[in-house]
Amino acid sequence: IMGIGTGAYLPLKGAMLATYFGPQVVGRVMGLMAPFVTLFAVGPLLASAVRDHTSSYAPVFVAAAVFAIVTIPVIMFLRLPKADNPAAPPA
Repeated sequence: IMGIGTGAYLPLKGAMLATYFGPQVVGRVMGLMAPFVTLFAVGPLLASAVRDHTSSYAPVFVAAAVFAIVTIPVIMFLRLPKADNPAAPPA
C-alpha cells in the first residue's frame, strides 16, 4: 500500500511544484521541503511500534485515513497562480 502511495506521490510532487512555483525554482522548493520529507522515514518505525503495542495495524490505518481525509480537501482548494502574459495587450 505504501508503494502505491509513493508511486503516485513522487511524479505528482514535481509537477505540482513546477505548476505552483515555476520550473526555475523547483529545485530550491524541493530543497526546502527535504528536511520535512525525511521525517517520512519514521513512518514505518512508528507503525511497527504501534503494531507491537496494540497487536494491530488498525490504528495506523485509521491515522492514515484521517490524514488523507484532511489533506485531500486542502489540496483540492489550492488554486493555480495567475499566469502573466506579457504578449497580451492590456484590457
